[in-house]
Amino acid sequence: MSTSRLNVEEIASWDHLMKFETMAATTTSPSSTVFYFRGQSRERWSLVPSLTRIAVSARLTAEQALSLEFALFKKFQAEAYRLLPPAMIPDTAARVNWLDWWTIMQHHGAPTRFLDWTTSLLVATYFAVAQGPDDDGAVWIFNIWPVVRQMEKLHPEASLHGPKNMGPDPLFRRPSAPPSLIYVYQPDRMTDRMAAQQTVFTMSALPLTDHHTVLDTVFSQRPGYYGKLRIRKDLKEEILIRLHRMNVTARSLFPGLDGLGRSMAELACLESYYHRKNQGLPREPTE
Repeated sequence: MSTSRLNVEEIASWDHLMKFETMAATTTSPSSTVFYFRGQSRERWSLVPSLTRIAVSARLTAEQALSLEFALFKKFQAEAYRLLPPAMIPDTAARVNWLDWWTIMQHHGAPTRFLDWTTSLLVATYFAVAQGPDDDGAVWIFNIWPVVRQMEKLHPEASLHGPKNMGPDPLFRRPSAPPSLIYVYQPDRMTDRMAAQQTVFTMSALPLTDHHTVLDTVFSQRPGYYGKLRIRKDLKEEILIRLHRMNVTARSLFPGLDGLGRSMAELACLESYYHRKNQGLPREPTE
């Protein structure tokens, strides 16, 4: 049995968390990406895309999972043309527009092999603490460059944006694709929500793969940081208040009326936490 290369560290305080923010800030230029972050409200969850969960639960083969994925793709594409604004409709003349459509599908809740990440530790932390008050949360972190280099080794014509350059028969559409191959993908076009959340993605060459397993394989062969920050449930509300004061809120991460509504529910929870914590203290006078 292989040993996981994942570094797990329990966050003891806000200041402890900010050490990782400093690490990311000092190793990344403003225009480049070195680390991907993913926040999950339950620490026990692995890195499994929505389509993968469905396919594995149904015990589908690789061929069956690809067939299901294609059926969802075509159905969504047929219906979405009349609902999408013209600027967001992928170029139908492109040899491969799978990734553009999967990006839209993922954004609107359809099952895909994509896994959402962000280039912001603070955004990832928000998703780790905003829900699941009875569970420890987690922020996953990895350095993307060992993944890129391993991808290039396994499939030399690939690059950072390799999936878009693979032609009409892309590797990720083959049941024989290497199970240890994972791509990092930055979409060419962003919705307002994706821009606010600084969204990026990982996708495996096979849709049945747990991304944690693939990342373990990559980092067993190449050095680089791959870790998970465990955030205790008793710290979630305090950290969420800190993020709120930095404008990392539902309102800022979900532009539009839905985000405003979510932010009101969030504010109600934070106000309740504040008054529970400070019960018995005099309140400031209001005018």
